[in-house]
Amino acid sequence: MNLEDYIKIYKKSIELERKAEIERTLEEIKQLSPEKRELIGKTILNLDGKIDGYEVGGFTLIKYGRKKEIKTNISVGDEIIVSTNNPLKKNHQGTVVEIGKKYITIAFGTNVPDWIFRKVRIDLYFNDVIYKRMNKALEKLKKLSDKKITKMLNEKIEQKININQIDFFDKQLNEYQKLCVEKALSHETLYILHGPPGTGKTRTIIEIIKQEAKKGKKVLATAESNIAADNIAERLNDQFKITRLGHPARTSKKIKEKTIYNQLEMSETYKNAKKMREEMEYYIQIRNKYKKPTPSLRRGMHDEDIIKHAKNNKNFRGISSKVLKSMSNWIKENELIEDLYKNIKYMEEFAMKNIIEEADIIVTTNSGAGSEYLEKIKFDVNVIDEASQAKEPSCLIPLIKSEKVILTGDHKQLPPTIISKEAKDILEKTLFERLIKKYPDYSSILRIQYRMNKKIIEFSNENFYNGKLKTSELIKNIKVKNNSNNIISMPENVLIFINSENEETEKQKFGSNSKYNIYEINIINEIINELLKYHDEKEIGIITPYYDQVDILSEKYENSNLEINTVDGFQGREKNIIIISMVRSNKDNQIGFLKDHRRLNVSLTRSRKKLIIIGDTSTLKNDEIYNNLINHIKNKGVYIDSWRDYLEII
Repeated sequence: MNLEDYIKIYKKSIELERKAEIERTLEEIKQLSPEKRELIGKTILNLDGKIDGYEVGGFTLIKYGRKKEIKTNISVGDEIIVSTNNPLKKNHQGTVVEIGKKYITIAFGTNVPDWIFRKVRIDLYFNDVIYKRMNKALEKLKKLSDKKITKMLNEKIEQKININQIDFFDKQLNEYQKLCVEKALSHETLYILHGPPGTGKTRTIIEIIKQEAKKGKKVLATAESNIAADNIAERLNDQFKITRLGHPARTSKKIKEKTIYNQLEMSETYKNAKKMREEMEYYIQIRNKYKKPTPSLRRGMHDEDIIKHAKNNKNFRGISSKVLKSMSNWIKENELIEDLYKNIKYMEEFAMKNIIEEADIIVTTNSGAGSEYLEKIKFDVNVIDEASQAKEPSCLIPLIKSEKVILTGDHKQLPPTIISKEAKDILEKTLFERLIKKYPDYSSILRIQYRMNKKIIEFSNENFYNGKLKTSELIKNIKVKNNSNNIISMPENVLIFINSENEETEKQKFGSNSKYNIYEINIINEIINELLKYHDEKEIGIITPYYDQVDILSEKYENSNLEINTVDGFQGREKNIIIISMVRSNKDNQIGFLKDHRRLNVSLTRSRKKLIIIGDTSTLKNDEIYNNLINHIKNKGVYIDSWRDYLEII
């Protein structure tokens, strides 16, 4: 595929995905009543707000509250819209900063409408910025067609390999991690680091970033999510100048001192701009005492006309001299305010530019790399974490700013979620997956895992990683600690499968595309009761592929510290004990999107010490991989064929 066709195909695909996301959001708002939308956690109703302060960068904080407790799926960093009644007609967009039991704080831009404080609703919305930045990156590729980093997208490139002696910052890296670092540093244009679960991918990335910065390279470190970007920033110490670029509402409080806004607060230029902003606020208060020259009061007059007629101390065009003088004063004060505002903006931007230019390492999301503040900044190296979870055009945003890219991820885990059916085939295949197949010699895999008991990783190792993984001697036999003799909770039983085959099969809520399984929920309840005799709730996670199953379980355990989420929501997480509910149970032996075996791999690799799987054997065994899993556990773990028989035994 030539570059022109590549750009055309991806531009079309991201527009299809954008439209699909807009349509889904708007259709939900249109079709569901406000009360129903609140019930599913995407709307908060009957809120009153008040200004709760201002943040660096010109953000206005409004704290909304109500007497009734707020239960919502809206979280910190989400894009939302605020409206009085119909969000499809009139709304204002903001970002969630904080959520409490009875309040939610939103950050808005500088221009906040008057209606935004009384009897409003807040709706979860989609973020259009990422689509604009992906589109812009694709456009820029045309001008960069001669660059090697651009050519490698569609052509087969050769690259120089310069092997140098390395003095490692992290002396405890294992042999495979060191090899990955050496290779990543030696390749001129592209390197791909494959990091399966628990193999220390982030630790290796940190070493690569530090080594590149040590060589005097300006490094752009990005990830698809804010959580992953924060994780990188947190692990980078103060040997280098590090700046975390991003909205303050979306960055972790743990890395506050590394954020661009915190560094701005320390800048003398910005401190002077802040004083000027306080001065501007004072003049705004003075200006607001005078009459604003609205179109109806101007009656065709320009500012100069109003000032001139005010000096005459006479009525003009039916406007009293008193009103003319008041408008004249408003104009004069406003001119002063506008001049101050221009100076403030210049000083703030100058301070921001200085911080970015002086930084050795900029950390942000892929989308954040498209920020106007990085528009003219060039980087020597771009390290992209989570590249196997990002749409290809998303990776292009940081990639085009650099001379070299290091992609990290695991294409055996979940790909990006794509809404548009028409765009799915194009966007679900990631840059990471495409290039690791195209350039196998420019990649390496981390092989020692430090997360889970060897029995837990064994199936994934054989079926997804070609048996390449080894388990560290330090953790290969880790188990839960208790003195139980119960089959479920006893430490020796690390890997358990419970057959949930039963006359009570999966169900579907009216109007929902999801599934739930009450029988499996009852089994989970019995298991939780047993485990909590010996273990803290925080040690236990429940994973299920279906949102409706998550909702029912979350409601059942709403006052507990159990972590309950979908497979997608659990990617990147881990717990000592994981319970997986497969849900699917039907006479047609349909397993739906469980067929994406990467989803299974993620589920199986979240547990450290004990993994309990609940599933209908008769439904699952018709899929080869699931049948292999069931047989594997029969041979290597504990297989409970009937839950009712098990209960009678105990």
